[in-house]
Amino acid sequence: MTAPMNDDKLLSLLGESLADDRPSADAIEAAYAAFGWRTLDADLAQLIEDSQVEVVGFRDAAFSRIVAYETDLGTIEVSIDNDRFQAEIAPVPTKLVLRRTTDSRELPLDDAGRASASGVSGPVRFEIFWTGGSALTPWLTL
Repeated sequence: MTAPMNDDKLLSLLGESLADDRPSADAIEAAYAAFGWRTLDADLAQLIEDSQVEVVGFRDAAFSRIVAYETDLGTIEVSIDNDRFQAEIAPVPTKLVLRRTTDSRELPLDDAGRASASGVSGPVRFEIFWTGGSALTPWLTL
């Protein structure tokens, strides 16, 4: 059995553990994993199609990948080609936000629920707002 630790020894151990300014790799990984759980209720968008894993060709030759998501409120289809994409949402949402790890921006939508952008790369996700609620897609790398 371990002998009880006195206050001085406990404070010494605590000081040693706080001496390093950088958290351990395990602590960083755990923090990222926990961070993803904060929007669990909003993460309703389920992947329903990804042309990257299809065996047969693509629907649109202008785009190299098509990813589609479905929620209780609607669907979003994203056509991707390198650093450009086109998103089509049905029914037409009130707002579409492109979220990146470094920033977020609202994308203009046309009357048919389409939005597009170029010069975008890296991990992104889309937050879609309808009158009845919102949905957030999982991270997608462009």
